Amino acid sequence: MGTYTGPTKTNDISNASMPELFSGLIADAKDIAVGHLGKMRGEIGDEFKGLKSFLLKVALAVGLGVLGAILLSHAFALALAALGLPLWGGYLISAVIFVSVGVFVLKRLPGDTKDIDLVPESAIAGLKRDMTEVKDDARYVRHQVRTE
Repeated sequence: MGTYTGPTKTNDISNASMPELFSGLIADAKDIAVGHLGKMRGEIGDEFKGLKSFLLKVALAVGLGVLGAILLSHAFALALAALGLPLWGGYLISAVIFVSVGVFVLKRLPGDTKDIDLVPESAIAGLKRDMTEVKDDARYVRHQVRTE
């Protein structure tokens, strides 16, 4: 990753023309951006892995939950029918109960999605920090050139 380290040869900078200074500034900014782009790609890749893992867990949980709910509600409906209710009444009561439980559980689930937003916050913050340093250094050099 390219990181701006400041001017290395003060004699070259003090003798450089304004176009050369701006050219150097643009080259430094480009190097910094390219370096941070690689970091952003890595961070987005990690977040995609987290998203993939989260979606796999959700799909597995939903599949097993649906299968379990079907079997449990079927058994509950048959138990109600064995107690003397009509078979359709047992299934109706069972469906209402298990749909209500499902809605309640769905509303109570935590939203643990903070790490899967796919925005590389760390890389963007580093890029902003480095660009601020380049801007400050450019102002300093411009001030030095004016005072001489």
